[in-house]
Amino acid sequence: MSSIDERPDFSTIADLFLLHGSMQSPAFLDGRLCASLALHELSASGWLEEVCLGLGVEQPRDRESGEALLDWRRLTLETLADSSLNYEPLLPDELYSLAERAQGLREWTLGFLEVIEDAGGEAREVGLPRCARPSTTWRHWLPWRPISMTAPKMRTICLR
Repeated sequence: MSSIDERPDFSTIADLFLLHGSMQSPAFLDGRLCASLALHELSASGWLEEVCLGLGVEQPRDRESGEALLDWRRLTLETLADSSLNYEPLLPDELYSLAERAQGLREWTLGFLEVIEDAGGEAREVGLPRCARPSTTWRHWLPWRPISMTAPKMRTICLR
């Protein structure tokens, strides 16, 4: 079984968040996770700290919750590193309405771009061809300019 088959789905992570009393979107934190793993080494303890901050708790509720959150990171890292290039963002599936799925994609993108913006020119350059290395910020990579990226960091995006 490949890592993509083992990765938790959106509803599983959303249920885990609800156990912690949070309506935070798993898509938002998955976007942050993906960008963090792609740009720099994100330790297991660093990920757990970031998720707990996003959930508004000091630590996972129980051992099983902590293990599930760490497995999410581990399996995402394995999927991103896999040569088959089968990574898929953690988004609402077909059980959700089209509007909810679009909102999930928006949240994932916001989480991803927030980490990119914070990294600026500090992105890991190992393995990147010279033409793909950032000049100063991620905005130089885009053919368009974002309207605004001035929203507060680590905002809470609720499921509706």
